[in-house]
Amino acid sequence: MKAHPWRVWLRGAVVAVVPLVGGLAAGCGSDSIVGGGCREGLSECNLKCVDLVHDGKNCGQCGNVCPGELICFGSECQDEGNLPGSHKDGGDASSTGDGAPGDVSSGDGGTGDGPRGDGQGGDGQGGDGPGGDGQRGDGNVCLPPFDNADHCGDCETQCSGATPVCGLQATYKCLAACEAPLEACGALCVDKFSDENNCGMCGNICPSGICQAGHCVGAGFGHEIMIGMDYTDVALSLSSAQVTMLANAVLLVNKPTINVLVYDEFGDAVSIARIQTWLTTAASGRTLTFKSAQGWTSVPSKLAVTDYQVFLVYDQPMAPVDQMATSGTLWNGAMDAFAKGGGVVVVLDGGTGHTMDLLTNGGLLSVTGETSVAGTQVKVDAPTDVVGLNLPDIFLARRNSVAFTTTQAPDSHHVFVVKDNAGALPVVVHAVP
Repeated sequence: MKAHPWRVWLRGAVVAVVPLVGGLAAGCGSDSIVGGGCREGLSECNLKCVDLVHDGKNCGQCGNVCPGELICFGSECQDEGNLPGSHKDGGDASSTGDGAPGDVSSGDGGTGDGPRGDGQGGDGQGGDGPGGDGQRGDGNVCLPPFDNADHCGDCETQCSGATPVCGLQATYKCLAACEAPLEACGALCVDKFSDENNCGMCGNICPSGICQAGHCVGAGFGHEIMIGMDYTDVALSLSSAQVTMLANAVLLVNKPTINVLVYDEFGDAVSIARIQTWLTTAASGRTLTFKSAQGWTSVPSKLAVTDYQVFLVYDQPMAPVDQMATSGTLWNGAMDAFAKGGGVVVVLDGGTGHTMDLLTNGGLLSVTGETSVAGTQVKVDAPTDVVGLNLPDIFLARRNSVAFTTTQAPDSHHVFVVKDNAGALPVVVHAVP
């Protein structure tokens, strides 16, 4: 099974810790870059926006750390006592502050209680309050942009526990290191349902390299079958070539009882009922059980060969435009592990325009387009393949049936069982992962 280069994000399920930015869930981390760049006044250092004027770890340039008790002011490492307006600077407090942190607590002059050393000189004793937005009450210096775990959003907030990362989400806030369904394992965000190195728990490595629903399973001989046929035509019957082919796919499992997990969330209920009746009849003495996966988010946690032998995805004509692409991305790793563990994945594409996104994002078949073959004769190109057994050499495609334009070529792992009338594009593909 191949992952699409730009759509797929959940396979193997190990990703580096990256941040939440601008309200977008980006996995894990503390990146504070917004929209590809830093806001005015900040500079990018190692994918983080910093203030080179005041940042003690990047003073004047990236990576320049101020030693000892020196602080960064004006892009230079300086002794706090030498800064204008500092209580250690016992000179004339008559000047207006230039942005240096600190209170005006002594000198020749008056009530210098303005923030950041802005007080005007006079005769008398100066004030000793906290210094504006950059002065903590204990006298320690804390400067904007308050973008780290020790000072997140303000001087006092520290990030720890369940929210250890300081990230930019409208303002700087303490955020979780990993966004569901990913969980933290050390410095990595992983999907414990399908990650073979952290299967069910951190550090649990599967000897077979296959993790399904949080359990290590042994490798098997699985199948992935993509069928571009429309099963809504009432003229179809149990003896129709389309139905025989579907039965061949679902009944590949050589067991007396076959448990089938079905995805029917946006499917046509009447068509689904007819398909399940046909399959039950075709089982001829074997028992088929159909269990609905309910919502699309639950599929990865349920898809395991210990519970099901077949995953059947019906055509989803009522799915929102982007739903099947999103589902494919989430299911990618789980479907791969299911098929490699010996399970059978069958996906029906009735030409609604959405299932091709599931095939691509799910890593089943890279589809760049679909061509209608409705009302045309299609050819059985691989009659000896198990999916093509007992089919006529040609038969009529119904309603919205489609052929796939794909970057995948036939090879030892991909058989084009049925092709369009010209013999150029596949209508049914049987893959062995």
